[in-house]
Amino acid sequence: MSSPTAAATVARRRRGPSGARAASPAPGTARWRQQRALKAALLAALGAACCVALLRADLPFLAPSARPHEDARLQLPADEGGEAGRVGEDGWPVFGGMRWRGCVGGEDAHHTAMAVLSCAVRVARADGADEGGYLMVQLAGGLNQMRAGICDAVVVARLLGAALMLPLLDNSSWWADGSTFSDVFDAGHFARTLAPWVRVVDRLPSALRGRAPLERTVPRGSTAEYYQTHVRRVMRRAQVVKLNHFDSRLHDHLPAALQKLRCRANYEALRFVLPVTRAVARLTHALTHPAALAASAAISTDHHAARAAGAAAADEAGGGGVGAAQGQGGQREQAERRDGAVKYVAIHLRYEPDMLAFTGCEYGGGAEERALLASIRQRWVNLPAMDAGKQRAKGRCIATPSQVALALQALGFPPSTRLYIASGALHGGPAALRPLLAAFPFTADKLSLARSLTPATAPAHTGGQADDDEDEGDGAWGGGGEVRGGAEGGGALAGVEGRATLLAAVDYEMSRRAAVLLANNNGNMAHLLAGHRRYAGVGSTVLVFGSSVHRLLDAIQQGDLAASHKLRHRLLKGDLNTQGESIDKAIAKGGFYAFPQDCLCRIQSSG
Repeated sequence: MSSPTAAATVARRRRGPSGARAASPAPGTARWRQQRALKAALLAALGAACCVALLRADLPFLAPSARPHEDARLQLPADEGGEAGRVGEDGWPVFGGMRWRGCVGGEDAHHTAMAVLSCAVRVARADGADEGGYLMVQLAGGLNQMRAGICDAVVVARLLGAALMLPLLDNSSWWADGSTFSDVFDAGHFARTLAPWVRVVDRLPSALRGRAPLERTVPRGSTAEYYQTHVRRVMRRAQVVKLNHFDSRLHDHLPAALQKLRCRANYEALRFVLPVTRAVARLTHALTHPAALAASAAISTDHHAARAAGAAAADEAGGGGVGAAQGQGGQREQAERRDGAVKYVAIHLRYEPDMLAFTGCEYGGGAEERALLASIRQRWVNLPAMDAGKQRAKGRCIATPSQVALALQALGFPPSTRLYIASGALHGGPAALRPLLAAFPFTADKLSLARSLTPATAPAHTGGQADDDEDEGDGAWGGGGEVRGGAEGGGALAGVEGRATLLAAVDYEMSRRAAVLLANNNGNMAHLLAGHRRYAGVGSTVLVFGSSVHRLLDAIQQGDLAASHKLRHRLLKGDLNTQGESIDKAIAKGGFYAFPQDCLCRIQSSG
């Protein structure tokens, strides 16, 4: 207990020397402003504490995502309904396994969570400079690496409470076509979609335009805490920060609300410019309408006899070759029709010389091939010496076009199946596709489809999703993405021809919209497409990679008939070969963008 003397001293201090209670400071005085600032700071701290309490107590899904191996509910069943392996009415195989769709946009809890986060992280609006600063990112890699980097940059801007400048594309590592963000993506749509969470700008305010950004390179896989602790401190000091070599610089595991923002950026905000969507609509029409896809649309090689043999096999199998497609309309072809169109399979075929050289394998080209691939391997100074035989025994070689054909046949696709090839320059040139074209004569890529389209066969109207994507644009963003250069007039590739980044975007969209996607690799495009297709709830994805699949393909080529059945069973079990495995393994194979689990809801398996 305090003494009477001490209590009297405190009372005198409160009342002042005259014994009366001290008066409040007059408004406008320095002391008055100081007290108001102190009260504001206390209220802000109290509000932040309330936000944290809400996040921890009432919104548990905002905590860091549970690792799948810690949650038994995330284990996938070995098969879903026993449908895998059955042949559908259209003659195509039926795939088993889980089916998903994106559910980031329809959850009220998610919107509530973002609103609560706003009280802790301020995102300034268009009325002046952003107090949180401005974030610039220099992307790195090809189109798909940059796409993931853009989505990561959105999340980083959110973490920093900063405005995001339109990301800078990499024009040196892959394609020197000079494309900007607005040349490839609809910048206006990007900014409008993300406005509730992150402010996107295309230029600095006038007060900061003469200031050079403070440049940094953050470690790969940096956590949210790293950005909030280290980068935010730099941002407060410099106001404008540029993060260089921005690829894979954000950790896969984040709080669920930030993962959902990642998905919103990837699947809702990022939309290709109109020349890309229009080209995709034209190419899809050419590929899926039987009257439009004739033998002349197939990829040009010097194997006309092989293609003719393949077409004859298709007719004999009742698959509806060119003649049946144009008039006879066999039963299987009729079953495949949907509003006059047939389904198609997209093949993401990585078979470029540098890709093959990196594997250390041999692909049947003899001494000339060995010399070529050895010279390419010298570009990577840290690449160890590899034994081709051991690499193949370990299943580390890329599936060849011939093996892709074997996989399609093992799955049960008929010879009449339409195939779209998304690839770069193939090792061995177009002749490398001879085995694939012999088995599936209705195979085309974007260039051969474009050649097949004439004013008489081209669709008079883009139709479908391309029309949905067409709005008037936003004047502040340059009309929503007009591109420089490219073909003139009404060609199928008008606006994208000669632009490597935009042509890659066409391949991405054609692969995303396919009924089935098959890839012979585990690269960035395959993983991004797998995640995008899951989110969209579209058809099956079969990624042909992994040592066991490659060993089975090698065994089939060596005459092992039992291997074909094993391969069919393995591929039909489900996309990404994850059935019976934990989602943790699925994520490890392709990262968050291959399996965005925080953004997916399970739907009934198709059958």
